[in-house]
Amino acid sequence: IGEHKQDNINTRKLNAEKKNPNANFAKNSMSLFDLKKLTYNANGNQVEYLLNDGQKLSFVYGAPKFWLFWYLGKECESKEDDKSWLQFPNEHLDLIDEIWLKWHKEEFVNHLTGIISDNFDSEFLPMVNNKNDLNNLIKNWSQAFLNNLDKLPGNKHKSWVIDIKGNNRRNIKSKLIEPLKEYLKDSDKLFEKVSSSIPHRPSPFKINTNLDIEISFKG
Repeated sequence: IGEHKQDNINTRKLNAEKKNPNANFAKNSMSLFDLKKLTYNANGNQVEYLLNDGQKLSFVYGAPKFWLFWYLGKECESKEDDKSWLQFPNEHLDLIDEIWLKWHKEEFVNHLTGIISDNFDSEFLPMVNNKNDLNNLIKNWSQAFLNNLDKLPGNKHKSWVIDIKGNNRRNIKSKLIEPLKEYLKDSDKLFEKVSSSIPHRPSPFKINTNLDIEISFKG
């Protein structure tokens, strides 16, 4: 009976390892500076971390976390060092639309319009009468509009793109790092802070520019 019970335990353990591609990876044995490549796979919200020795870590992230990571990957790939994309998302609405089409099957402004249109020309959004107004205010990154938008009831409109307080971004940042902690001894170095002197654009973060990594996208 004891041997049969142990066999069942071993079988369950083996099955668990098959489901978890990182099961046999030595814990805390590698550094982020051994990271060679980051691959984002939109089919399944999966991010793969390829290390110099050929080992690979794979993690599946929830949708907001995955797409923010995708956005940061695009920023890292672009090699634009003058402005943080999280501080100036209105200058990258083409990429935001790319993400929204994959995630929500429609462009960002169309999606946001569907959520908040009941508040157009109201005490909450007196400056917005239609989708064109909304689009122009986002492009101009109007502080008055963003403040009013933040006060709207409900949470559906408070995405990472227009989270002017930055709280959601910081929470997502910690969630992105969390699965790495078990395997990489310096996972907290995946991102670096970006200083900000602009009151309504909070200090964001980006992928650490000291990491020598290749970025690729699938799906």
